[in-house]
Amino acid sequence: MSRLRTLLMVVSVAAGALLSVPAPVAAHSELTSSTPPANAVLASAPPTVRAMFSDRIEPKFSKATLTVAGGDPRPVPVTVDGKTLKATVPDSLKAAGAWKFSFRVVSVDGHPISGTIPFTVRPATTSTSAPTGTPTASGGSTSVAAAKTSTTPPPASGHQDSDPLQPRRRLIYWVAGIVGAMLLLAAGLFWARDRG
Repeated sequence: MSRLRTLLMVVSVAAGALLSVPAPVAAHSELTSSTPPANAVLASAPPTVRAMFSDRIEPKFSKATLTVAGGDPRPVPVTVDGKTLKATVPDSLKAAGAWKFSFRVVSVDGHPISGTIPFTVRPATTSTSAPTGTPTASGGSTSVAAAKTSTTPPPASGHQDSDPLQPRRRLIYWVAGIVGAMLLLAAGLFWARDRG
């Protein structure tokens, strides 16, 4: 009977540990950076726009639009490589002005994320007497290329949508808790019978 008692004790401890551990909080994916960065000023229209996330995203639920120079939002073709969403810019959209790259993706944990990354396409003026940079009040200059290579992470405007899988997770946690309680109760009953 000592072997059975030891087994029941192990089951009881495992069930108690299961019940004492709080339900895990899923770390949702979020936008970490983009190319071009938010609020960048480019000398020419980019061939692609990339958004990088902290976790992998689902290709079949990823989409994006581009709004160029005050026009209507236009869907653009996208591909997903792990944590990166890549949108190809059609030639018909390559124009100077304010751009808005809007995306909606779903991370592998089922959490939807949407946002907008603004930037500007402003071709450099061709003048033989003007310096390559833009003069500043202190006499220095800021280069358009410098703005282009900025690595400031863009804040994702917009919002993160509510989690459509949250009810399913709650159900899983409840089932795990009930199973753990049943294991603990069964172990206690067998232990009491063994001692009696």
